[in-house]
This record gives sequence, structure tokens and C-alpha cells, in this order.
Amino acid sequence: MTGKEFPVLESTDESRINGATILEEFDHILHVNARISSLSADGSKQSPFANIKAALAQADTLINQGRSVKVLIAEGVYREDAITLRPNTQGAQALLVIEGAGKGKVVISGSDEFAAKEWKPSVDGIRKHSWKHSFGNFAYFWEGHTLVSHRSEQVFVNGKPLRQKILENYDYRLNALDNLSTPKDFVPNEWHYSHFTKPQAALDEGTFGVAEKFRNGKKIYINPMRGLDFENAYIEVSVRKSFLTIVGEKNNMILRNLVFKHYANSTDDTNTGIIIFGSKHQNFLVDACDFLWNSGYGIHFRNVEKLTVKDSCFNYNGASGIGMNACSDVILDNIETNFNCWKVFWGGQIDWYTAGAKIHETNDLLYRNSRCVGNTCPGLWFDIHCCNIIVRDSFSAWNTRNIFIELANGPYLIDRTVSVFAKHYCFYTSIVGAARVQNCLFYNNSYATLAEVIWFLREDEHATRQKIETKYHSFESNLFASGNYHTYLLGDRNFLPANNNNHRDYNYHGKHNIFYHPHQDKNFYYLNGKREFVACNFVEWQKGKQDYHNPYSEEVPTWVDPRLSDPAGLDFSLAANSPLHGQNLNLPFKKFDSGMVDKAREFFAWCGWDHNLTIPRQATMLPQPPRIISARFISKTHVLIEWENDPIADGVVLDNEWDGVYVWRNEFSTQVNRTILSFCNITSPQLYKMYSYNSLGYSEKTVPIIPITTVL
Repeated sequence: MTGKEFPVLESTDESRINGATILEEFDHILHVNARISSLSADGSKQSPFANIKAALAQADTLINQGRSVKVLIAEGVYREDAITLRPNTQGAQALLVIEGAGKGKVVISGSDEFAAKEWKPSVDGIRKHSWKHSFGNFAYFWEGHTLVSHRSEQVFVNGKPLRQKILENYDYRLNALDNLSTPKDFVPNEWHYSHFTKPQAALDEGTFGVAEKFRNGKKIYINPMRGLDFENAYIEVSVRKSFLTIVGEKNNMILRNLVFKHYANSTDDTNTGIIIFGSKHQNFLVDACDFLWNSGYGIHFRNVEKLTVKDSCFNYNGASGIGMNACSDVILDNIETNFNCWKVFWGGQIDWYTAGAKIHETNDLLYRNSRCVGNTCPGLWFDIHCCNIIVRDSFSAWNTRNIFIELANGPYLIDRTVSVFAKHYCFYTSIVGAARVQNCLFYNNSYATLAEVIWFLREDEHATRQKIETKYHSFESNLFASGNYHTYLLGDRNFLPANNNNHRDYNYHGKHNIFYHPHQDKNFYYLNGKREFVACNFVEWQKGKQDYHNPYSEEVPTWVDPRLSDPAGLDFSLAANSPLHGQNLNLPFKKFDSGMVDKAREFFAWCGWDHNLTIPRQATMLPQPPRIISARFISKTHVLIEWENDPIADGVVLDNEWDGVYVWRNEFSTQVNRTILSFCNITSPQLYKMYSYNSLGYSEKTVPIIPITTVL
């Protein structure tokens, strides 16, 4: 079974999920040790290869003879050129293991050391070094257009990353677009060079810039932090885009005890990924590996059946920590996808196309004992036609949407998971057929909503690939609690008209849930029979939508202060005086590592994301809505919109409405002032409207940007 077959199940079935099952028996063990290798190396323990590339070249030959091989790598840092495996029919089945000497001891680096003595003084304390690479700019049309997010270079001084500034400036020009179903949409658009900014004008302390054109000198520049002992600094610069490319089919493979870091990959993950997957894979294990501080994705799995990823970290990557397409029978166990998407954020897209872990068209997946923290985008995002997904005993915090489920029949089970301090939603579903959320703890202290379920009419290419059948949204025995700040605890929005068949079946069902907010006021919301937004209190919420065609239900709820020990310090255990002691609850009252607070603070300060952590920044007045500069068609189905932001806004929301009802939402940081939108429902009248927001709430809508009644 592949992820594209879209099976339909009534409820989640964990027995379908087994992950990789590999018997580790070897015909050959090839050793790698750069420190004791000789010219006559044969890969034996006594005469190991000097580099991984030589060992894998030999392994490629052996597996293509049907022999199982382990490549065992000694401790050290390996700066390797890209390697390609070309398995034949026998090689596709033979076991291949690439294993380091111990967890964290083998580093495969995409960077080279640029010795401090080789950096020459420039002006104003800036240093310069020759630069032979030409990485260029890469961007799909759906990405943000801020140039810095499409560069691949990275510089690390004494292990600390510098922020990149642009020296060579480009104008962004779109290629022709028709609609999302045509292949030509999935090609990069064009950057046209405009001018060069002198380093002394662009670089402040702790930043770097690249001049890759001959006319500009082919140099890389850094402006070190004040007080740095530069002559003794250890400087690394990302110069490689890929480590391993697999051509064709490869089954039975293990990566173990390896650290991949500093790669200069981009969002073009099919060509520049650290591991580039082939056409088909079965039985693939990633064990105790770390993917850290890479410019693009940490890893992007494609077409893998029977996949296990365990005891591994995918942190501090410029795009998603993990991407996944068309996989099945997957176990993600004790993994981290933390502090990712910083480069995408610099491009302005904070809620679209990347996540800490973003998973497409994948069936039969178990995500357990894992953490998804501090991504400048959604945390754990199941996007487009995923089936039989179980999330259990996990933790998510400080993402835009901590757990996001979109456009799928499901079924989904979210169980004993803690989701807290989201910027916008701790839990969010959009057009999902079957989802059950049980024994989970949701907590926030900002204007965000703890949980929302939403349904609307969507008719784009993704939506028409499989009909979504509404079944159930069951929330049972969960805790929804908030600090002093205004927070909606729960929202249910069905934008479908009453005569739509799906409308009659779509319901939220709650049972035995616990709710609490220090201010018992309008803590819930729903849409009434006229599809109008209605905020209500706890008593009103229990009554259900009596004027609605098919009312939701909330059975046997409780309103009580749970008295958690120290949410701001990530201690969600019950305080000694909590009334929930002895209640026989199966909720995850846990204490998590409080050190994550400082790590998040440091990362957000470095990348410039104003998440405000557990206490939001308090504004004194509402922002003005964005000022629209222009809105124009750039193809038959795409509109380019440009605007100006209010300086006191924390972010911008752009809604697509049809028939007076919200359909689609895009969100941007205030660093962004343009976007390209495709139409969800090109047969219906549409309007695009924009808002700004800060801690006090949302601005008024702008006037409609552009009415769309049909394609041009």
C-alpha cells in the first residue's frame, strides 16, 4: 500500500502500524576511520577507508551482488562530497547499514572550516574571504518572496550561527501559472539581478553576506560580534547541498548514530536534500540520528513503506525538520522537531507549506513520545489525505498551530498529548472526516484559541482528489485551561450552507471535558444558523446550537480550576491543592524540561520571531488594517497582492470569502508585504479581505481587495 491509495477506515487501527522490521545480519562490515587510514585501505578494521564515500562506493558494489553490508564509521567530523547509490535488482533488497561509532560521535557536515587567518580585513571591522560557490536563489511560486529566505549559505562562528544579510539584490519575476494541477506550476520562478549593496552598509554585528558574482568580487563577508577573539575563532561555512542520493528502489536500509548538520540545501528538497530518496523504499530505519542547523529541510521522506524513525532530533533547520510524502506504515518514536523554519520565516510565510513535521498523503502512522517545540510555523501538521493517524503521549509548544490536521477522511486519534502556548491554535482541524481527541491537556495564555474545528467548501486540486465524508469530531475527557489572558477555549465553525449534505453530518461532540478560565465570560464560539460568529459562555455552550441545523453536543462537562503546578515553567503536574486529585483521570499531568523555555527564548531572539513565549506582549491600541497598494491578476487563476503594514501590528491575516462567508485563511509576519493567491472556488463569487492583529485583537477589515466572479 502507498500513501496515495487513500484507504477509508471507520476508526484508527494500531494493528496496521508496525514500522520497519529488519534482521541485522551482515556478509561484510566496512570500516571508516580518517585518523588511521592508509593508501592501501581495504575497509577492514585494520585498514579502514579514510572517508565515507570510499566505503559506500564499495558497499554499492557489494549490495548489487546481493550481499548485506554494514558501514561502521569511527568517531570524527566527516566533510564529504555528495554520494550516489545506484542499486540494481539485488541491491534493492540487500541490507545496507550506515552506522556511527556512538550517538553524537560521528558528524557528517555540509560545512568546511574557513580558518580565521584566511579572512582579510575589509572596512568597519568587516572580514572577507574568497568565495567559489554560486548557489543562487530558489523559490517555488507559493513561497514568500523575501530574498534572504531563498539563499542557502550559512556561517557558524564558534558553533553559533550568524544571520544572513543580502548584498546582491534581485527582483522576483513569476513564470506563467495556470492552475495547481499543471506540472509547470512546480518549477522555480526567476530572480533578476538589480544591484549590489556594499557590506559596510548591509552588515551589522553578528551577520554575514555573500557576493557570488564575479563583478562583485566573489567574496563572503562577516561582521563579527563585538568582543570576539577573531584570530582564535573557529569558523565554518556551509558549502555542500547533499550527502546521499538514492537512484531507483532501495529497501532494507538503516541510518544509525549519525549527525547531519550545516548543509546548504534549499526548499528544492527533491534535488538538494541531505538524503534524496529514490522511487520506492521499504523497511527504512533512522535510529539515533540528528539533523541540525541545515539551511533547508532536515529530511524529507518520499515513497517509503515500513518506516521507523526513533530517538532522533530534527532541530534548527531553515525549513521543516521532517517532511513526508506518500509513505505508509510509519512509526515516529521519541523524536524532536524543534526550532525549525527560521529561514522560511524570514521569507514571511509563517503558516503555510512548512512545519516542524509536515506529513502528506501518508497512511498508518504512529507518532508517540515525541516533542514539537518552538517552530516559527505549525508544529505537527498532517496535510492532505492522511489516514489512520495516531498521536500519543507527546508534547507540542510555541508553534503557530501546535497540532494541525487538514483535508482528510482520517481517522485520527490524538491521545494523552500536551499542547500548550501556541501562537494561534493548540489544536486545529480543517475539513476532516473523523477525529477523536481524548485525555489531552490544552493550555494557553494569549489571544490564541485552544482548539477549533472548521468545515467549509473547498474545491481546489487537493480537495477534489478524494471526497471527504464527515463522520465525527469527538473530544472526550480533555482539559482546556488558560491563564489570565483572554483565550477562547473551544470553537466550532461550520461554514457550509444548511442545504449542503455534509452540513447535516458535521458535528462536534464533547463528553466529560474539563474547562477553566479565570474569567468565565465568552470563552467559546460557534456559527449560528445564519453562519454568524457567536461567542458564548460556559452555560450557553452546554446548550448546543439550538438555532443550528444540526447542533453540536457537550455532555457532562466540568468547569473547575485544575491548579496546575507551574505552567510557565512547563510543569503541568497537579499542585498539592488541586481539586482534580483522586478523580481517576487519565490526563497527562506531567512536568517537562523547563530548560526548553530558555532555549526557545534564545532561538526566537536570534531569528526575530516575536512569539512572546508564555506571556504575550501587551499592546496599548489596536493596529490599523493593512493599506492595500495593489492587487492584480498575474495569470488566469492567481492574484498578486501587495500592501503596507501598521508598525504596531504583530501579524497580518488575509481571508478569502465567498457568498459572504470565510473560506480560506493565510497568515503572514509583518516582514511580508506581498503574496500570490490561487482560488479555492473559482466558480463562486469571492472577496479577499485583510486584517492586522496584536495582543488586543484584530483590526477592522479592509475594504474588499478584489472581487473575483470567474477566471479571466
